[in-house]
Amino acid sequence: IRSKVQGSLRLQLQLGTQERDTPYKEEAIRVHQNLYNLFVEHEARVNSDQVFKWNGDLSQPAQTILHQHFIQHELTPVDEAIVRWRAYSKQHLQLAFDYEFLYKLLHELHNSWQPSKLTREEEQDLAESFADFIELCMGLLDQHRGLFPPNNKQAMHRLDYILRCLQLIDDMPAYSKVCPFHAPMRREIVKVIKQGTKDWYLKVRAITKPITHSDEE
Repeated sequence: IRSKVQGSLRLQLQLGTQERDTPYKEEAIRVHQNLYNLFVEHEARVNSDQVFKWNGDLSQPAQTILHQHFIQHELTPVDEAIVRWRAYSKQHLQLAFDYEFLYKLLHELHNSWQPSKLTREEEQDLAESFADFIELCMGLLDQHRGLFPPNNKQAMHRLDYILRCLQLIDDMPAYSKVCPFHAPMRREIVKVIKQGTKDWYLKVRAITKPITHSDEE
């Protein structure tokens, strides 16, 4: 029997694509970051005796889990690069890694950079990681006279890559994007080295200053 009901039918179709909505992506990145943080922290503690020689490699099960999560949630290379940088640079604040290794992570982030692919939360988290890393490096440069003696090859290698990391950050579009009002890095480096040298000189002068009768009184 043919129905006599007539009218219009409106269908609403939602097509799946590789681009997920922002809340979904933010949650996926948050979980991916937590996984990376957990694995990096574990491996760093396992290698804590010589963490400065650790090349950052994770165990095969950890790599498998991270890769599966990356594929399943359709994250991008820049998402992965940011997560990696944040995980290792965060742990670096507690256990000092090799700065040459951190320099390679920054290069990975620089080469994969696509600002339109980032969420606001990613930009904020990346800005915070840059700020923490730069603050740590500037603190080391402030004490460069004591920490990096010219006759110590390993110390000079470390200093070289600290400066390379800072220069690369300053040149990165990512840094300009998430920290648009930052001061020129070269100027900040020169300022902190000058201040550190002055403080070192005053300290040495105070130690070596001969004691006079007025001082004894």
